[in-house]
Amino acid sequence: MEPQTILVLALGLVFLLVAWRVLRRLEALGTDLERLDDIEDLYQRLDDLTEQIEQRRLGETLQAKLTEFTEGMARLSSAVSELQQKVGRAPAAAPAEAAAPDLAGIVRRHLEREGFETVRVLSEQGEAGGGQGRVTFEARRRGVTHKGHAVVEDGAVVDQALRSAYSTFP
Repeated sequence: MEPQTILVLALGLVFLLVAWRVLRRLEALGTDLERLDDIEDLYQRLDDLTEQIEQRRLGETLQAKLTEFTEGMARLSSAVSELQQKVGRAPAAAPAEAAAPDLAGIVRRHLEREGFETVRVLSEQGEAGGGQGRVTFEARRRGVTHKGHAVVEDGAVVDQALRSAYSTFP
């Protein structure tokens, strides 16, 4: 055999030996990574258990406060009853004649529940003492001005018409 062939065979054998050692190290590294994943899972479980324990403590604290509150309400109710018995019940005040409902206030509250920030009443037309009428208004929501009217019956808005400022332009 020629020396070059022997050299090539020797280099090939060394290469195979090095490749085999690298593969063995990679297998060992993979095993170590699996162990680390298991440890990470354990840390996650530990965090979950810690959170559950904290929530139970909070629940127990809230339950104790609720019990205190209930006991306090019972004592207060008892004291009020005793006071009423000692003083005797005062006659209920005669109901005053029902004031006419504030149509503008009803419409303002209705529009605020719908998300309008600023409501300005322009006019109010209603029956005296009937709790019915029509209120014309101008309101702003998210920077857009809206104009319209609302119809109020029995202290509640039953119909409304809105028109935004930008709807008038093409």
